[in-house]
Amino acid sequence: MSKSTFTRRTAAGLLAAACGGLLGVGPALAQGYPDKEVRLVVPFSAGGSTDQLARILAEKLSDKLGKRVLVDNVPGAGGNIGMGMVARAAPDGYTLILVSSSFVVNPSLYAKTPYDPKADFAPISYIASAPSFLIANPKLGVKTFPEFLAKAKAEPGMFYASPGIGTAQHLAGELLKKQAQIDIEHAPFNGAGPGVTAVLSNEAPIGFASVPSAIQHVQSGALVALGVTTLEPSASAPDVPPLDKAGLPGYEVDHLQGLLAPAGTPPEVIAKLSTAVQEIMADPQMKERLVKLGFVPVGSTPAAFATTIDTQVAKWKGVISSAGITAK
Repeated sequence: MSKSTFTRRTAAGLLAAACGGLLGVGPALAQGYPDKEVRLVVPFSAGGSTDQLARILAEKLSDKLGKRVLVDNVPGAGGNIGMGMVARAAPDGYTLILVSSSFVVNPSLYAKTPYDPKADFAPISYIASAPSFLIANPKLGVKTFPEFLAKAKAEPGMFYASPGIGTAQHLAGELLKKQAQIDIEHAPFNGAGPGVTAVLSNEAPIGFASVPSAIQHVQSGALVALGVTTLEPSASAPDVPPLDKAGLPGYEVDHLQGLLAPAGTPPEVIAKLSTAVQEIMADPQMKERLVKLGFVPVGSTPAAFATTIDTQVAKWKGVISSAGITAK
């Protein structure tokens, strides 16, 4: 999006807000929104953690808003295609997007992205975070992280699967490679579902996958979880040790999930959506449901989510620069 487009969009949003405050249009707009279906874009293929969360959220938002919220998967280019599309969508509250960590990673990873994480979007809420597992196919013959580490050092060049270049799971693999000083090769797939399937089929013997996308396979024994990327165990898999405590002190990679609208979306619409999301995420049954799936529920204000975006853009810029990771 060009600077001039953003300027026009921002000016229009500010003018609408000002007029709403003077004439009472703002409250009326919020009260009448939505009057048709809302599109919730997921910039990844179906089956991954972001897609799972989007479908749960869409169901609950539909009830809250009184209109259907429909999930639309628009995968490709590490999420850039879907995120770029929504950045250019009409700022009317009828096109929303649920993003993952790639939203804050890609601007530092790619020479050029079709969006600016701060200028092109209006934050609604940081919905939840999703820790990741280091998973292995049982045929690899390892059950613990130390066993894997020994095998990786003895057999360099092992492939690890991820949902794609620049995803939190890709960065988790590169951080593991650096901290453990092992030679493993990245095998990117087009989404979390295909990445998990690759390890299930032994196309890649190991991989990083969000807990929500892999937990059922770990519980069934189809996959072995060697560790989790957060400093504390996942509530849905308390027996899987953090990699920080399994032999990699200080190792930590989290995976945000957040809801945004195009920049210029009327503030009263953003406020209505954020209030609805916060109410949904505060519900004890919703929290229990998400924890069982492997998420850590959050449900923040727009301002708090904006701060998280700024912080994580800076964090991943440093990691990507030091690791020399690039994407075309």
